[in-house]
Amino acid sequence: GIAMFHGAEDTIEAALRRISPYVAALRVTTTPPGATLYIDRRDLGPRGVSPRVLAFQPGRVRVIAELEGHEPVIVDGVDLRLGVETPVVLSMRRILGRVHVEGNVRGASVRVDDANGPVLGSVPCDLELPPGRRTLHLSAEGYRPLAEVVDVAARDTRSVTLALTPVTGSVVV
Repeated sequence: GIAMFHGAEDTIEAALRRISPYVAALRVTTTPPGATLYIDRRDLGPRGVSPRVLAFQPGRVRVIAELEGHEPVIVDGVDLRLGVETPVVLSMRRILGRVHVEGNVRGASVRVDDANGPVLGSVPCDLELPPGRRTLHLSAEGYRPLAEVVDVAARDTRSVTLALTPVTGSVVV
């Protein structure tokens, strides 16, 4: 199992070293890893997943990286030279939506999805969140906690105004 895998890796590395004087190598790394890589054009098909080393004829290439939930990244004019490994390091930005939270209680704590999770803001505030259905949890001393579902849209801002209800005691006579 594992020994064979390492052996295969060593063989690939050794083969790359043998051919490296005759090709232009491109090493593409993305943060986070796992992006699908295209060279020059998407319609030429994917060339694998980052991190990855690719071999080419010398010249200029365009590197395209795509990752689910992230903005695509395109780098033009990467110069590949014979016998040289050219590193390309790409930072993939998450696709986010913004939620502007207003309310009747300034300073109320805002949590997302988990009522006991970390406080991400206090009213009024702007939250940058992954797209999809999210549950906002509002809480403040002396008020009933409130949960409100909001649909976060990619690259868009949604505004919500949330009203907390004071906790009222009852007197039994």
